[in-house]
Amino acid sequence: MAEYKTMVTDIGIKKIADATLNGAKVDITEAAVGDGGGQAYVPTTAQKKLKRETWRGPIVYKQINEQDENIIDIKIMLPSDVGGFTVREAGLFDDSGDMIVVCNIPPTEKVIAKSGVANSLTLYMHVIFSDMETVEIKVEPTLDVMTRDEVEEALSNFANSIITENMVIPHTGWINSTDPTHSGEYQRDVPMEQALLKHFPCVHILEPSREIARAAGLSSENDAVDHAIRFWAKRVPSEDMTANVALLFPQRDGSASGGGGEGGGGTPGEYVLPVATDTRLGGVKVGGGRGINITPDGTLSTPAMLNENIATDEDAKSLINEIFGE
Repeated sequence: MAEYKTMVTDIGIKKIADATLNGAKVDITEAAVGDGGGQAYVPTTAQKKLKRETWRGPIVYKQINEQDENIIDIKIMLPSDVGGFTVREAGLFDDSGDMIVVCNIPPTEKVIAKSGVANSLTLYMHVIFSDMETVEIKVEPTLDVMTRDEVEEALSNFANSIITENMVIPHTGWINSTDPTHSGEYQRDVPMEQALLKHFPCVHILEPSREIARAAGLSSENDAVDHAIRFWAKRVPSEDMTANVALLFPQRDGSASGGGGEGGGGTPGEYVLPVATDTRLGGVKVGGGRGINITPDGTLSTPAMLNENIATDEDAKSLINEIFGE
């Protein structure tokens, strides 16, 4: 059986030792891969370079290993337009061009578009450093991409972070609203054990309860309170209603939504819209400019827009009334 290992080279050991004595750091700035000279081999600490280097580029990601804080997990990504060789070795290099870490890899073919398939290749190196404080690994995060497995894992984690429950909204127990924004309406807190103030509830009224909801003027706005969902209506419902409720995790208390990501801060219980990115739905700030007009109420317009393609206030009102009732 082939032996695969990752090791700090003799040059790397010396540089780390010198940096420790002098209060400096070893700056690891690049990664490289090679084909091993056409065959598999077991690396040694005496190596100063790869057997035959085929690609060199930035490090896209690093983190402390979850199981061992003395191990750094390093991610390397070969872009789709690089290839035509078999990867058998990899190394990490410092800002002086010296190879600090070397490893051998199970033979992995890297193809390119002209080979009939275009794909990127992601490699992981797990490196043990004796003095973590002495090593500085430079990364280029803008190049990082998710693999298919990572996407599936992220989707799975997101799905698992959503709590759903079918519930009955009783027609009894409604009281005058205590919320000034719903003055003159009625409110009802329906128990939901897993609901907390930080959650954002999405409520879907099920058939045949929609007619009852429309007749009662059930509000499309709902709040999560501790262990309950709060509903508002203009009139007390005539019958019980059935609904499906999903609890989401938006930026409401400055913590990360859904267990990860970025977003704005805010006071507890206040929803703060996260900033939109290439991969996240959120708010977009319009900088203005020629041809773009922004009114005080946030309406955007441009001379390039054709009036017949824009919904009027009456169109919007008619659509809302059709969904939620007058």
